[in-house]
Amino acid sequence: MKFAHMADLHLGSWSNHPVLREMPLKAFKKAVDICLDEAVDFVIIAGDFFDTSIPGIDVMRSAVSQLKRLHDHDVRVYVVTGSHDFSPSGKTIISVLEEAGLLVNIAKMKESNSKIYLDFTKDKTGAKLCGIVGRRSSLEKSFFERLDKAIEKENGYKIFVFHSALEEYKPKHLKDMPGISCNMLPKGFDYYAAGHVHVRNVIDFDGSKIVYPGPLFPANFQELEKNEAGFFIVENGKEKYVQLKTVEVVLIDIDADGKTPGQVEDEVMSHIDKNAHNKVVLVRIRGTLADGKPSDIDFRSIANEAEKNGALTIKRNINKLKAKELEEVKVDEHLSVEEIESRVIKEHLENGETFENEEDIIHALMSLLSQEKKQGETASVFEKRIREDAKKIFCVE
Repeated sequence: MKFAHMADLHLGSWSNHPVLREMPLKAFKKAVDICLDEAVDFVIIAGDFFDTSIPGIDVMRSAVSQLKRLHDHDVRVYVVTGSHDFSPSGKTIISVLEEAGLLVNIAKMKESNSKIYLDFTKDKTGAKLCGIVGRRSSLEKSFFERLDKAIEKENGYKIFVFHSALEEYKPKHLKDMPGISCNMLPKGFDYYAAGHVHVRNVIDFDGSKIVYPGPLFPANFQELEKNEAGFFIVENGKEKYVQLKTVEVVLIDIDADGKTPGQVEDEVMSHIDKNAHNKVVLVRIRGTLADGKPSDIDFRSIANEAEKNGALTIKRNINKLKAKELEEVKVDEHLSVEEIESRVIKEHLENGETFENEEDIIHALMSLLSQEKKQGETASVFEKRIREDAKKIFCVE
């Protein structure tokens, strides 16, 4: 038996960056190339296959192309939805792809008498898979708390797939990320395919291993800086990490303390040279300017200089750059957009009355209202679709 385990592909992410938004798709193609070369029997995607429950048409076209390559070589694909591609309304691209026979959602969950029951999906190799979906702010925790443990008695080679952080093993920079305890995991499985935490980790657990492959492509500035991404191939119980380098990165780190915006700009320019050719240029500027504001730095000229030197694109991080006369606004640069959103929502909910599943509903509405018109869709049809989906979120007829 030989299978691949990947997670956190986030296809459709980096949507505001014309170059970077192609990189997760390229990384997935590379991963599929390797899976076919290695002749794996099946592929597990442990959540966040897509960056949203309903991705754009170009993203779907690219994903379908790669899934079909796997399908044509009889490589099965098993997934659970993650905190990004899960939808409370049940309308996700994952269900469409499953209907087309290109993958199988193995999070077959049933609820009865307040208990959660899981069904196994059996692969041709004899492996038995089941799993639990991931939800924003680890709201899937209630599923684990109510999980019927009869699945522990199932015979055969078993794989449990989930998309959650484990409180006992969270990296220090993700200490505020909500998670579950590893004691909530069902025992007796041969392999635990995990996702959600964008850091590679292999954890000994109950005579088996919990494996986090990390992202298939970096999802933010800090991850790009490290540029560590990949997935695992597991053969006869032994895991092998496959590193993916989809793009080369060069970092320009500037200390702006006591400098003017013009001086900072000149210093950045001096570091952009031919080494930037065909790479992503990251510019980190930190410190307190002697005068002026961060917006006085001419980033357009910096970007033009990078382009002249053949850079693929340039991305800046000025979270720790401030003006002398302004009060510092503290932002944890390690937090993702999702985590910042969750923190703001939690602070709001703590200050007023709440109703059941309010946090989940807020996230679902935010995802819904961020959607754009589909190709060929009129304004009136778009508005009607959004209204209907909103009603489903609120369970209104």
